[in-house]
Amino acid sequence: MPQIAAALMSTPQLRFYHDHVLVKEGGTQQRTPWHQDQPYYNVDGRGVSAWIPVDPVPEAGCLELLAASHLGPWLMPRTFLAGEARWVQFRSVFARTVFTSATLTVSGRLVRNDGEEVAAAASQARYNVRTPTVFASVQTTAVTQESAQGTTRLTFSRGNTAGIAFNYRVADVPGYHGQISATQVIDSSSSTVLAAGGATATNHAPGGPWLDLDADYPPGPAPSTSTWRSTDSPATGLNVAWKSYVRADRFTTYLMYKPNAHGIWVTLGAIDWGWSGFAARTGSNAWCLGGTPGCPMTTPSNWTVKPKVQVSATFPTWIAVRQAPNARP
Repeated sequence: MPQIAAALMSTPQLRFYHDHVLVKEGGTQQRTPWHQDQPYYNVDGRGVSAWIPVDPVPEAGCLELLAASHLGPWLMPRTFLAGEARWVQFRSVFARTVFTSATLTVSGRLVRNDGEEVAAAASQARYNVRTPTVFASVQTTAVTQESAQGTTRLTFSRGNTAGIAFNYRVADVPGYHGQISATQVIDSSSSTVLAAGGATATNHAPGGPWLDLDADYPPGPAPSTSTWRSTDSPATGLNVAWKSYVRADRFTTYLMYKPNAHGIWVTLGAIDWGWSGFAARTGSNAWCLGGTPGCPMTTPSNWTVKPKVQVSATFPTWIAVRQAPNARP
């Protein structure tokens, strides 16, 4: 097999990339859609695939080839289910990663049906990848209480100014453009209520982290040549049956980037921030902020005054989705 591959590629030296096993049970009626292997390999350059059946296969079940299909264009089904094949055409095959540098080691062996090893290879390569440069700024206001239409809220905002505002842009790698957006995850959330009768209830919301769909995101991503802007103003309505209320939330906002064409969303940066609000009831529906003069609750509210933008390639992860108007878990 190595000699055949070398002859097909007109090269005196080979690099063994990978091997895998495809299992198709006897009597399977579903045909595999037409496709090319090259788009799935995530490498550039000339290559050869070898189809080696390990059981006797009738002619009707053998691999079929289209002459000159190796010259492109590349066609890649997204699914191999019957009647659902979707082909995506690529202008070229190009693999990218968000890491600035890494060492890649590939090894494998080719074994015949009788167990004899007929080829083995290992290769190691060092590569450097350029990524867009992140430029981001964050502004915060304060924790306040607001009353409107007979309802009082404890909120991380001030009037019409959001509690936190994000401005995010990138400097693209020369020759490339993409889209920018953000994903926000609620890392933790808790609340403590002191009821009028004296009972205290503390709720540490279980099951996090959560994907936060309650943030005031714009309707969609922005081109990487522009600035993506967004705000968030977490808040909670105060109940007249409570004597006091405490709220504490922690968030991570991930700055995301997607190259145009066949790119995927990747993380370029992350912002950790949070707020804690303390409020006490002083009348039928009158409240004061903790730590303010005359308030029976002496602990002041606080928030991340200057959130830092960290360069990061960590993907956001969550185990649940949270979406509720003006409410957190």
